Amino acid sequence: MRKHVKEKGISRKTLRKYLIKLADIVRLVISDQIGPGNSVADGWSCAGIHYFAIYHQWPALGPDGKTIQVKRALLSCAPFISENSLDAKNQADSILFTYTLYGPPSHLIVCLMLGNTNTNPATARLLKKPMIGAYCHRLNLASRHWLLDAFSGTLMERLQVINAIMLRASTLKGRGRLKKFTTYIPSIQNKTRWTGYQDMALKYEKIHTALEETGLYSNDSDEEDDEGEAVEVQEGGCVKTVKIRPILLSGSSLSDFKQNMLPAMDKLRLFFKVIQTDLDLSGARECFHSTKKHLLLKGHSAEYERRLLPNHKLVVSPHFETGVCKIIEGNNEDMTQEEKIACEILLKNNWKSLYKKSPLGDRSESDEEARYGQYSPSKFLKDAKRRRRPAGTVVENRYLSNLLWISPTTVIVECLFSKNRHILTFARRRMLPCVFEAIIFLKENQHLWDASLIQDMMVGLWDS
Repeated sequence: MRKHVKEKGISRKTLRKYLIKLADIVRLVISDQIGPGNSVADGWSCAGIHYFAIYHQWPALGPDGKTIQVKRALLSCAPFISENSLDAKNQADSILFTYTLYGPPSHLIVCLMLGNTNTNPATARLLKKPMIGAYCHRLNLASRHWLLDAFSGTLMERLQVINAIMLRASTLKGRGRLKKFTTYIPSIQNKTRWTGYQDMALKYEKIHTALEETGLYSNDSDEEDDEGEAVEVQEGGCVKTVKIRPILLSGSSLSDFKQNMLPAMDKLRLFFKVIQTDLDLSGARECFHSTKKHLLLKGHSAEYERRLLPNHKLVVSPHFETGVCKIIEGNNEDMTQEEKIACEILLKNNWKSLYKKSPLGDRSESDEEARYGQYSPSKFLKDAKRRRRPAGTVVENRYLSNLLWISPTTVIVECLFSKNRHILTFARRRMLPCVFEAIIFLKENQHLWDASLIQDMMVGLWDS
């Protein structure tokens, strides 16, 4: 626009003022549309500041007024209320304060989607809401045990040697020699990436022949003077740095790596891609079952298979998760009493805005509940008569028909953090957190504002 239009420049102070003002107006727009749903949150640290991002997903009626669609909005991406502590109470207070801007938190938050850390279950207990642990994080924690135990521990030994090989190939001398034989570049193990070991192993298989031709790994006379490369090794639950000599795989070790280890690692990497797609909770559990029972992955690590079970100790709200899966699969009649109590909020009677009944029916049922409570005998008899159907007829589902808004992963927040890297660059680290949040907030909620809303803001229609 500046390139093709002759316009007076705008000061940084004025631009910052209108960015924050527009973000406040979009918050009002969200508060008019938002409803009860799933809170998806995660943390991200950059430039000495820990940001906490909160997305909200909720069911809403579609344009036809019959179908239910899923809506999503970014509510906040800001530091904690108190930056001196990262405990559960501070995290719970930050979530409550954010939701207070849009409505009553107890009404808007149906369940929480958080990572599998010690702080998050305590946060869910403070908020008194069911929590679903991120399935992508659970698979990452389980895959670490698989990598350590697979093939009787020889896989991790090979990966540590490959990491040392890649470290030497990543030096200036190694890069220079490697360019003569291949266009591929070396890839070292990335700790922050869930498939760091798998990507490194696949890259090694592609450049193994080129690494042999570089001459950097030949067993010559100065072998005794070569101390190796510093590689971090996990032993007994502790991480320590050791020197490992980068010796290229050869003979039976190379063939075993290519024929057995590499296909298994590639299959595990593909399951990571599957779990990050748009799956519902039932689909995520089926993915875990397939990951645990796959022929190339099972039988290597007992801890890996235990961590993928639906009743593992990492599952904070097992009754809620199992109940949601049964509702999605249409098996809600098989729910236990604990699952029915945990999923009581998902009954159609609690979502008046989505399932509207006749005024007479609403009045009689609401009066019955107000007078005798939810578990009154007369109400039980009415429900029992309603459930009685002739043989061969389909029983009406008493729960929500669309539960896609209950996300099994925190992928949307992880993608947000990847976008933040391109906004909070090294040259913009002095940006105020409020300005940074306004930019992210407007970018992620771009479907909620347009040029007409900006014109209304400029003429003062939103000032009151």
